[in-house]
Amino acid sequence: MTKKIFYLFCISILSGMIARAQDYSFYLNNKDEHSATSTIISLHQDKIALLNIENGELSSENWVLIDPANNKAYIVSTENGEKVAISMELPPSGSSSTPGNNTAKTTTIKASGKSQTIEGYHCEEIIAQNKESQSTIWITHDLPFDFFKIAKVFDRLDTEKESRFETFDLQGVPMSVAINYTDGHTENMNITNISDQVDNHLFSLDGFKIMTFEEAMQGG
Repeated sequence: MTKKIFYLFCISILSGMIARAQDYSFYLNNKDEHSATSTIISLHQDKIALLNIENGELSSENWVLIDPANNKAYIVSTENGEKVAISMELPPSGSSSTPGNNTAKTTTIKASGKSQTIEGYHCEEIIAQNKESQSTIWITHDLPFDFFKIAKVFDRLDTEKESRFETFDLQGVPMSVAINYTDGHTENMNITNISDQVDNHLFSLDGFKIMTFEEAMQGG
């Protein structure tokens, strides 16, 4: 084997390892006094796919595909034999923040020094507090992705809502979050079912009819 072939062979193996390391899926579970929701989040080659679990059932015919690198998001549907993807422009980073009115800017973050194992991952306790709430966050750095970076992409999907993460100076994966608001209500979030396996078909739009939101509305 020549040096050039050996070099290309090593690059090929390394590239495969890097691409494989980007594949992760997990359940994001949210609960408050009125409702409980679960979403499967899958990561593949810098793209993000979201599937909802409704009444314990996986909604596998509809999902959202986000392509931050190309500033695109798609509502994908395979219902009734039709394969349609409605495309939307993803607003630039920071567009969801309301200048001068972002509670995350005044959030204080302190490590308590406590630790525990959640879902097999070593976690450290972080206390985050601002004028509206106090959060207890158990963060792990044992996983090769940053949930807060993903959450900032979600913020870009809803430009009407004040960003919770744009200036939130945390990295890692929050395996468990308990939020106590000053008005008395609470929210809980936890991450479960972490896997390095993803459904690749969620990330391909081959064979789909791609249209804009306006075109979809005009077509009924």
